[in-house]
Amino acid sequence: MLSEFIAEQRTSKKKVPADIYERWDTRIVIHGWMNQGEAGVLSYFQAGYANNIAAPKCIAFARCAEEMGYPEMARGWWKKAYELQGNILAPADAIKTTPTGSRNSTLAPAQKQQPIIRATDKSIEDLSARLQPGHIVTMQPVDAPDGTSRLTYVNSDRWLGMPKRDGERCVVIAMPNKVWYQSRSLKFRNAPNEIIDQTLREAADVFGMFILDDEEVWYDAAGGEHRTGPQAQLVNDQLGRPQIMPRPCLCIFKALYTTAQGDLLDAYEIERIKAREKIGQWLVEHAPDHFELVPVARTTDEKTALCEKQVLEEREGEVWIRVDSKYVGGKQKADKSTIIRTKYHVPFTAVITDLTPSTNASYEFGAIVISRLPEMKPVGSIGTGFDRETMHKIAIAHKKSPGTVVVRCHTQRWTERDQVHHGVLDELVG
Repeated sequence: MLSEFIAEQRTSKKKVPADIYERWDTRIVIHGWMNQGEAGVLSYFQAGYANNIAAPKCIAFARCAEEMGYPEMARGWWKKAYELQGNILAPADAIKTTPTGSRNSTLAPAQKQQPIIRATDKSIEDLSARLQPGHIVTMQPVDAPDGTSRLTYVNSDRWLGMPKRDGERCVVIAMPNKVWYQSRSLKFRNAPNEIIDQTLREAADVFGMFILDDEEVWYDAAGGEHRTGPQAQLVNDQLGRPQIMPRPCLCIFKALYTTAQGDLLDAYEIERIKAREKIGQWLVEHAPDHFELVPVARTTDEKTALCEKQVLEEREGEVWIRVDSKYVGGKQKADKSTIIRTKYHVPFTAVITDLTPSTNASYEFGAIVISRLPEMKPVGSIGTGFDRETMHKIAIAHKKSPGTVVVRCHTQRWTERDQVHHGVLDELVG
């Protein structure tokens, strides 16, 4: 029973770990979630902070909340710990979703903990081996071949264009009674939130089982795209709007399977895109904040407008898919790939402040640590864009005059903490 579980755990003499106190201050207090009672725990999960959390950490949060004088929130943590140890809460003990404190909340229903499904578990009868949950190898775009302009794809009627979304790949296998969320690495993810999970199950009840290839994106209060809830929450904090919850959205690229059309991996890309339309439109109509049909540009004018919009909104770039492409998992060589990405870069000038050691004894260093000019803002490190000859020149110049060597670089974008994201060295200035 829950009461016996709590009583047993309270007898533990273990101290609350320091990192729990730190997260209490920087994640819970800053958002006022301790004033929401049990619903504050759901807010913590909804913000994306609890991915892969286990019972011991929930117990530590419960004891921390009790120490801080918030018994109602502590009870929510006890309940979560109880569930994560494989127990089932009685209906009367379900976590309360309505805030009980004084703080107002726009809390959406929080995600439920999904059972861990192993790739070796029993298969779904109607699916082939390559479409089983935990076995779907996603098709990955590669950078355009050297010397190939994005105009090659814009001007060709053999290629379709889509805006590149800055999230994490998520394949959804939806059935009326269950939904699997599989990452690119074949691991399983939690549902982004209960609204998404429930809507997918309802759609499967209407259309039958289906599999969608998506990007899971989290939006901040200003509409910026992020890979995780905590990254979006950090921006909300920086915007002075910590009470606004990050908004998860599944951006739908294509369908890999539908009950009506079956396995679509060997079909042409244009057929997979058509197959997503009816299901995707239904999802968008029923939960418009949490589903998007990623726009497809077909004509030269549409593809030109796509590129202009991506630049105007400072997005990452575009993805180009050949209309007659089959769905081939993994990455192919650029000159043979039928799915290509083109990116926009942010150029900047920086000073090398340090060289990190390399795990390869034959290399003089691993990466360059840089500070952006003119403000001398530390922006992270770069480990690509230089050959052995340039590496040697950098090592000599830095040793001779550390902290003064100037380089020109570019980054795909700046992260939420104003650091380089996939930064590349372009030129050693000296």
